[in-house]
Amino acid sequence: MKKIVLILLAGALALSAVDWEVQQVTDDPALVEAHDPILAVDDDGYARVLFIQSTGDYILQLDLKVASNATGWWVVSQVARLTQDSLVVYGLDVDKNGKTFVVFADYQDGQFDIFFAADTGGEFVPVNLTNSPDIQIDPVLKLDNEGTPHLIFQEESGAQTRLVYGWLDQEGLHPQVVNADFVAGPADYDLVLDFSNLPHILYTDQYLWYACTQDLSWEIEQLNDEYSENPSAVIDDSSNLHVVYHLGLGLHCFSQTNEGWKDTLVMGSIFPDYWWFRASLDIDMEGNLHGAWIYGSMTPITADDIHYGSNISGIWTDEKVTDTWDLTEEPGYGHYFALDREGYGHIVWAADDHNEVKQVYYAKTKEPLTGVAEQPVSANSFNLEIRSAMILFSLSKASSIRLDLYDASGRRVERLASGTYGAGEHVVPINTTKLVAGVYFARIEAGRLSASVKFVLTH
Repeated sequence: MKKIVLILLAGALALSAVDWEVQQVTDDPALVEAHDPILAVDDDGYARVLFIQSTGDYILQLDLKVASNATGWWVVSQVARLTQDSLVVYGLDVDKNGKTFVVFADYQDGQFDIFFAADTGGEFVPVNLTNSPDIQIDPVLKLDNEGTPHLIFQEESGAQTRLVYGWLDQEGLHPQVVNADFVAGPADYDLVLDFSNLPHILYTDQYLWYACTQDLSWEIEQLNDEYSENPSAVIDDSSNLHVVYHLGLGLHCFSQTNEGWKDTLVMGSIFPDYWWFRASLDIDMEGNLHGAWIYGSMTPITADDIHYGSNISGIWTDEKVTDTWDLTEEPGYGHYFALDREGYGHIVWAADDHNEVKQVYYAKTKEPLTGVAEQPVSANSFNLEIRSAMILFSLSKASSIRLDLYDASGRRVERLASGTYGAGEHVVPINTTKLVAGVYFARIEAGRLSASVKFVLTH
């Protein structure tokens, strides 16, 4: 006999549309394409955008460039001439003085190495940090509160791949091996620094893992046992970590609490051939989580759109930033969404212009995002709950609703109910005989309101 043994309730929330002002960053007539932009924002709310630009009529030239709007208009600066187009993971940050720091990988002198560049002298002068016959690729960069660069990257030696962390000072890079047997793809890790400048690493090596250190000895914790990808992490004022990651067709969020790690479904897929992926997470001054993600099809015939969402009062919301059915928006691998100190949101992506040339685009919210979402009247406007194998909910007025069942990966398993339901209490049964044991989410939507309940089904 199967039993539902755990119930966790989530509230309902009315969404308020966020207005974004979109600007085109690149407009080069010799451009082949600009792609994989990532973003950092300085203390004055100005953006730095790092991207690869391809130019040339006969011989393709690959340039890593930074665009800044700190002067009031977009100024593009050269970081480095690259030799490898496949190296699309790189790191970007900006210090309290507005100086820009970049790390990237490139193939030079017969080997892949990690390079560092900063515009502290007025222009970028790349320096080889690793200079090793081993292969080092895909760096991620964070500056601590003293301006010291910290980074993580992959290092390949023969058949072995290692996840490496290091910090940079005048003596050079000080590397440490975090995981000596690392199997993951690009953008499958993220680095967070706490207020003591200690590193915390979230990475996916088939499953989601957490690594931290206080005495140069790394402690590693497995957070789940399901195939996960592309974590994006932040830390709050209480030094609790939050990470949104891709699992199956949906997005999940792991958060540290006083009771341990808590897993929440952020977004589940409505259609079997669509998925949510490549999230970019940030946190505001009030401790609310905000993020951007892509919702698109596994088939190339349907374009991807960028969405924005927030978690205020423990409830995830979602709305479109771009809405182009025939145009695919592609942000970079890493942080392409950020909040500034006043709470304004910033997003970058690449997309075709009217000449079908891929350009970089930037969007900023017209108002601060903190407190944008309307607070719910109650913690759960639907009174959504599960008793035995029955879903109970109530409506304050007659409404057209959708009630769906999702598995732990965010894939919709079944539409349990739809149509117009009258005001009052309603009961919908769950046919557990055709469900395998595991974690499930029931989600109800009525207009712009939604709520979800998580439960565990056992034999």
